[in-house]
Amino acid sequence: LQALATATRALVYDADVEADHVERFHGLTEITGYQPDEADNSVGWWIEQIHPDDFERLQAAHSPGGNSDTLLQEYRIRHKQGHWIWLRDYSWLTRNAEGRITRMMGASMDITAQKAAGDAMQAGERRFRAVFNQQFQFMSVLSPKGVVLDVNESALRAVGQRRDQVIGQVFWELPFTDGLPEVRAVWRDRILSALATPRTVWFEADFRAPDGTVRHAL
Repeated sequence: LQALATATRALVYDADVEADHVERFHGLTEITGYQPDEADNSVGWWIEQIHPDDFERLQAAHSPGGNSDTLLQEYRIRHKQGHWIWLRDYSWLTRNAEGRITRMMGASMDITAQKAAGDAMQAGERRFRAVFNQQFQFMSVLSPKGVVLDVNESALRAVGQRRDQVIGQVFWELPFTDGLPEVRAVWRDRILSALATPRTVWFEADFRAPDGTVRHAL
């Protein structure tokens, strides 16, 4: 276990749940900030460090009656300096005849940086989505072959389609060009031209509105 701790830069532990005793190997200070003599060797001490919002979920995962001999969990604990850090915990379990966990051996790794990066990416995606959908212009994101990857709300309202009806479809074959073969050809040629040579392409073309009338777009 000591070799595993050093190789993975993780906190490796061996917990005798019934005896309420935990043996912690290299990694405690690096991850939690606590020196070994500052951390009580009981299971209860570690439980006290867990974020309240994560506790019930972890408690349910460790409840008696389970039959899995492994667990993979992500949760927060309080660092010695007072802030919360995210851990990814892999554990191997020993259960008694009733399914109660009697021993846990595992490794906990600090994934706080990865979580922060993921949160930042999600926030950026939410900002993009808000701006994308607030535009009054028709906006869409297409693959190099003209397949619709995304489309904003203004475009969906204009053609009377739901998002799930257009995602994955070839743009110029959507219902807004039904019965308008020449218009369909214009959309196809202009879009493929723009996709082949990344540049801004301005053109005017008709499209069929949900009420069946033919309208004009720039």
